[in-house]
Amino acid sequence: MKYKIFADVIVVFHFLWILFIVSGFCVTLYGVIFDRKYLDMLMFRVIHLCGIFYVGLLTVLGKWCPVTILEYNIRQKYDSSLFYSGSFMVDWIERIVYPDVHPMLIQIPTVIIAVSTVVIFLTLPPRIKKREIKD
Repeated sequence: MKYKIFADVIVVFHFLWILFIVSGFCVTLYGVIFDRKYLDMLMFRVIHLCGIFYVGLLTVLGKWCPVTILEYNIRQKYDSSLFYSGSFMVDWIERIVYPDVHPMLIQIPTVIIAVSTVVIFLTLPPRIKKREIKD
């Protein structure tokens, strides 16, 4: 039972990671286009850049995501014949995280988002706030 719970937690984490990558790109793009200084957070953009770069690199190299591999291995330890996880929410999140589509439909947008994020980061780097020194 602990393997099932751990695998379900990993699927939810994976879903949240995907949301971060996609929404992070949208937030960054919105902030840059409309010059929203409050959306130009250095740490957020650096973490997002590293994350999408890693995901894009995995996609280009044709490698599996380590989170997918971990979830698969843990799920196999629970029950290798299990298709439906038994949890309504986890089942639907799995359908979003692991859609039954041709891989190119995931790979092409991923690479486009990764390249766009790198270009935006390099051409419009995050602003670093300077502290005012009071005497």
